[in-house]
Amino acid sequence: MKKKTKQILAIAAVVLLAGLYIATLVLSLMKSEMAQSLFRGAVACTILIPCLLYVYMMAYKMLRGKGNDDKISGIDTENEKKEIKENKKQQDKQGAKNK
Repeated sequence: MKKKTKQILAIAAVVLLAGLYIATLVLSLMKSEMAQSLFRGAVACTILIPCLLYVYMMAYKMLRGKGNDDKISGIDTENEKKEIKENKKQQDKQGAKNK
């Protein structure tokens, strides 16, 4: 993801959370039945949204690699794939010699 996109998403998340905090405060001061149920929803969202964002970020990092789009499933580059194949061939040759 590009740096500009990350900044925009981070600002949007901050604005969303700030809005939830303000809504929670305002709803806590109101006395109506609807305000109570909206208050519960705002509190739940205040807790759940950051948790879900954290889970999504962790999943993204695990699937895509830590900031490296080429890194998937623990293999960084094509060169590393070639090295792994060469090492496996050498191990196979050594195993055949030992037999």
